[in-house]
Parts: sequence; structure tokens; C-alpha cells
Amino acid sequence: MPETIVLARLIPWEINSGSEAVPNWVNIGGLDGAPLPQREVTRLDDSDNDSAGLETSIPVSERWTAQLTGQMKEDPDTGARDAGQEACEAAAALGYAGVKQFRCTSPGGTVKTAKGTCNVQHGSADRNGKIPWTCDIEFREKPV
Repeated sequence: MPETIVLARLIPWEINSGSEAVPNWVNIGGLDGAPLPQREVTRLDDSDNDSAGLETSIPVSERWTAQLTGQMKEDPDTGARDAGQEACEAAAALGYAGVKQFRCTSPGGTVKTAKGTCNVQHGSADRNGKIPWTCDIEFREKPV
């Protein structure tokens, strides 16, 4: 079968609300934007007089992030929140208690997993608008 485009909505994100020894992967619901982990590189300028005026640099460090965006989800009858969103909010703690495993899976079955910390934001909306929900993940290791 030929390769096809991959739609963001087909890439589920999950958080491990258990432990590494006994994982409990919970789907993060309500997402409308779920990119793959993004790599940011810090470069060191290594230009010198021998480079004939050409600016050169080398990569010296990298950082992996993901920004999950969507809407807050809640059961109107019970008040129960989406389990994945709730797990992310609980994980947004200070210190090592906030380090959790996250993973995403492509439609073809490619899995990317890494430990990271997250920051959850609830936005505001007009009276008929959806309440925005954002989870910014900063990974502590390269997602593999």
C-alpha cells in the first residue's frame, strides 16, 4: 500500500498514570491539535577568522517538546473529567513528582515514548465558546 498523509486526529496521546513497572496508559481526550514531539536545537557559533566571513555553528544541545491543544471535557451529569486530562493536571506538579511518561502512536503503529513534565492551561472563551485546554510537555529524554 502506498504511503498516505497522516492526520493529527489519528495520533492518540497517552499519559502513564501508573508506574514504569506497572503502567496504566490513559488516553488524553478532547484534543484537536496533537503534533509529534518537536526537536529544538541550541547551536554554538564556531565561526573564526579562517571561515572567510562565513558564519558557522555546530549543534550542542537539544530539547524535545510537544504542545497538545484541545477543549476541556467533563461529563455534565456527574462532573467527571476526561481521565487523560485529569491525569495531566495531576502530573503538573513541582519536582520529580511531576515527571511522567507520555506516548503517542502513529496510525501505522510507530510508538514514541518519553518521560517529561507538563504544564496545563485552561483558557477562557465567550459564553458560547469551548473552554480551551492545553498541555505543554517538555521531555527529559529523547522520545523513542
